[in-house]
Amino acid sequence: MSALVLVVDDDDAIRDMLQSVLEDEGYVVSLARHGLEALQRIMERPPSVILLDLQMPVMTGYELHDALKAQGAAIPVVYMSAGTIVRSEAERRHADGYIAKPFSLDDLVGTVARFVA
Repeated sequence: MSALVLVVDDDDAIRDMLQSVLEDEGYVVSLARHGLEALQRIMERPPSVILLDLQMPVMTGYELHDALKAQGAAIPVVYMSAGTIVRSEAERRHADGYIAKPFSLDDLVGTVARFVA
């Protein structure tokens, strides 16, 4: 069975683009528009890795990551956000990785491959 990647982002275009790219690479992709929806997806089927936007309505990426840590979930979390803040936030909050928007598709695919290997 192919690895499952959960993409959590409130931007429809980004979710659709990531789904298309990752499915072309052979991954199964699950989508969520915010952290609360992501928690539901995780309960249905835990992913191999989570690509997580930070600023979203309903439940932010930070809140979702905190909830996963509180539950002791061992799912790698990769922050996705614009600007230079994403690296410092990923380090400060102990995310497994980060991708700064805009990102190259090679960086995206390489990052996902690193966590599902």
